[in-house]
Amino acid sequence: MLSYANLQPSYQMNFAEIIQELFELGESWVFRMYKIQGWLISYSGLYKKTYDFVHSQHLYEDSDGSTIRLPPCGLPTNEEIFLSIYASLNGILELHANETYFENEMVEYYKIKNSPSDVKNWIVKNEDLGAEQYVCFLIDHLDYDENGHEEHLIVYIHDLKEPVIYINRQDFKNTIAFLEVFNELYWVQENLT
Repeated sequence: MLSYANLQPSYQMNFAEIIQELFELGESWVFRMYKIQGWLISYSGLYKKTYDFVHSQHLYEDSDGSTIRLPPCGLPTNEEIFLSIYASLNGILELHANETYFENEMVEYYKIKNSPSDVKNWIVKNEDLGAEQYVCFLIDHLDYDENGHEEHLIVYIHDLKEPVIYINRQDFKNTIAFLEVFNELYWVQENLT
């Protein structure tokens, strides 16, 4: 077993307060991306330090000299919850980065939608985003009410019992519009065949 010189991080933070600060940015658990981005920027340095500390724990030295990180036992700590929230929100922020691109692509699509050859070129141009990077976006993130109507986007947080973070749908309106058109053309109509 590896020995630890210090089992406490070199910094002291109240992670419960930091997490509470995030939840206070939302209205009825619905958040705007600009507020999430601000929170992520504010705590990016702390995330890196905490990540390094948490991932230096639970190490086991095997008989062959290799080091293995064992999964933690018990309930997640506030540090682990912070890391999970931060990573999930950072992931949704990365997906949001293409919102302007999708807006421009929808303008382009409506200009060329009556030209089958131009539509095929448009699909090919966007195939990596639509059929690879964002292929599960609508399934993973759209939230539906009891009547099957889309409401907001949901962000699942691994270490929380229930997902409690919803993103205002308007922040991803171009992504959703693009994917609905792309999916219809690519998967349903199979316009590349």
